[in-house]
Amino acid sequence: MERPVLSSSPITTKRNGDESTESPNPKRQALDTSISNPLTIDPDATIWKSITLDAFDVKALYKYIRSKGSLNIANNDGYGFLYLAARNESMEALRILLLQPMIDVNQVHGPDRELPLHAAAGAGLIDATELLLEHESNINARDALGHTPLTNSLFSRSLGCLQLLIKAGASLDIEDPKGSTLLHFAAINNFAEGVEELLRHEVSVDAKNNRGLSPLAIAIGMGYMDVVRKLIEGKADVNGMTRFGTLLHHAVLWNRIDAVHALVNHGCNVNTLNVMEETPLLLAVQQRKIDMVRYLIQNGADPCHPETEPGLNVPLLYAANHGYTEMCDLLITDATKDYVIQQAIRMSERTSQTHTAQFLQTKLNERIEKEKAEEPIAPSSSEILGESDFNALINTFSDDEEQNNNS
Repeated sequence: MERPVLSSSPITTKRNGDESTESPNPKRQALDTSISNPLTIDPDATIWKSITLDAFDVKALYKYIRSKGSLNIANNDGYGFLYLAARNESMEALRILLLQPMIDVNQVHGPDRELPLHAAAGAGLIDATELLLEHESNINARDALGHTPLTNSLFSRSLGCLQLLIKAGASLDIEDPKGSTLLHFAAINNFAEGVEELLRHEVSVDAKNNRGLSPLAIAIGMGYMDVVRKLIEGKADVNGMTRFGTLLHHAVLWNRIDAVHALVNHGCNVNTLNVMEETPLLLAVQQRKIDMVRYLIQNGADPCHPETEPGLNVPLLYAANHGYTEMCDLLITDATKDYVIQQAIRMSERTSQTHTAQFLQTKLNERIEKEKAEEPIAPSSSEILGESDFNALINTFSDDEEQNNNS
């Protein structure tokens, strides 16, 4: 019975988006992975008892090689010797295997069709990565998920592997089928050093994936503040958009107060609107995040924005309706009209938020009393005419009255 084979992937990935770009290593450039010998699936070979995804018996490998066993076989999952050596971080096994004349570093392994270089970078093995590169491994080979060894170095958060692969000529212009770039993967894996290294090589800082998220949006959503700071330092757009709002809306929705601080401190627009025409302040009120509400107001957020009608304060109405008394105190501004406060009182009463209604009524009464106290007092007649003119007028009235009495 003929055994199935794992065919090699004929990958000819462009380097830095240019087919004519010269490789730092001419031999690697000339390598054609399409002619790599396929691995033969041999699940019954006894060697697989000693070599698995989780363990690698180097002595068993040495005996197997001395017995003239084939090195171009794979276990039932499609993994061959070289991949398993890299996966198990066995430099001794890698060196032994790479000395064998029939070993091909560009054979694909497993259901994800990876190279041993993917495994080495994914494990953060700098020496193994360097050794495989020296043996002409395809530096830009993509696995079934669209990932290159450079992508895998971001998964392992290995700065050494990342720098080594970049220096060796790995393409930085990589997107997976979901539109995620290398910087997205660095953000997803909370790899701040990787973000800094990639930005040093001028990758696009604001590129969006298929979900409309930039690396900064991802870092904010996951609460990875070291990455957030590195991206902002790298000139990421603090007013950037997601599909439904700005990054500030995004930070508020995910309750990332530190990210809110970072965005505001770097000059983002605090009164911007999302697709529902809601401000970040309104979202903070809706989520009952009083620390965010206080911070946003202190930094210029206007409860009356957008002013669809004079003095309208939508965040105040929402807070009143839900009984957020402490928030109401923060949200009442000089620009808020009395009729809006009256409406807020009625809304809180209608939802049985008695304490809030009483608080708002007290605030309204204080405002009315203050307005009365500040009203100018109407001047007396003597103040209008002057004292001498006023006395003359009084004397005239007195003379007229005396003449009338005499007649």
